[in-house]
Amino acid sequence: MPKITLLPPCKSLSSFVKNYQYLEFDTEQKDLIKPWHALPEAYLVFFLNDRPLGMVSEKGRSLFEVQSNIWIQGLATHFNGLMKFNGTYRIWLVQFLPSGFQRLLGLPLDGITNQLVDAEGIWGQKCSDLQKRLQDSVKPEEMAILVDAFLRNFISLKNLHNEKDPITIVSNEINRTQSFANINVYAKKANMSTRNFERKFREQVGTSPKLYCQLLRFLHAVELKSALPQKNWTEITYECGYFDQMHLIKDFKRFSDSTPQNFFLNTPPPLVEYSKEPREFSIG
Repeated sequence: MPKITLLPPCKSLSSFVKNYQYLEFDTEQKDLIKPWHALPEAYLVFFLNDRPLGMVSEKGRSLFEVQSNIWIQGLATHFNGLMKFNGTYRIWLVQFLPSGFQRLLGLPLDGITNQLVDAEGIWGQKCSDLQKRLQDSVKPEEMAILVDAFLRNFISLKNLHNEKDPITIVSNEINRTQSFANINVYAKKANMSTRNFERKFREQVGTSPKLYCQLLRFLHAVELKSALPQKNWTEITYECGYFDQMHLIKDFKRFSDSTPQNFFLNTPPPLVEYSKEPREFSIG
């Protein structure tokens, strides 16, 4: 059974990083296929043992092979293929807040949407050294301390001040409340023209405000059905804010290349053991 441990970042990173995730699983010498469907989140990913074999199309055609043990996973705005796993996996993930990746690391997020980028090619030896230290660690708490130290190197007065910039405030509000309004409403809250707001939002969050809201709604539907499989699709349609079931089906086809029923038939929610580890901070 896959095991996921969730940990918070240190306090000085809490305006950039949503959480850390430590994932362990063994495919028991069988191929495990997981879809890379639309996802409104960016990650920094460390593979500490085996890494995915590659990405394949639904017909089994190889799309690319994974060459790196450390990658940046940008937002996914559509179905990108099927990730193939076979082996024993220990994976450390840094999940960023909507504008946290761009503000902390200084890389425009819209440039890596629907891409997996080799992180070692960007940060070089420092990134490789962290990878080795994580591989040598056993306890998630120890790993979190190592990643805290690595990411704190990117903190500056500039990006700390940007914590209160308009795009960060609006994108965090959208993410937190899951309530979606017209783009003109958000632009007004940010005290920007609609055109400037959309441009800045794309750069910092990775896609347009409208599409970001649609991605959040789709993910909410996936997570709700995964957590409560007894719920029927009519209930999920209205709980997630869809006008009707046809709009939900349209989003599933657009973002997962599948109908809702086939999505969960072909990719049933795995039995996962979740745990949360609180952390004590003296400073940070």
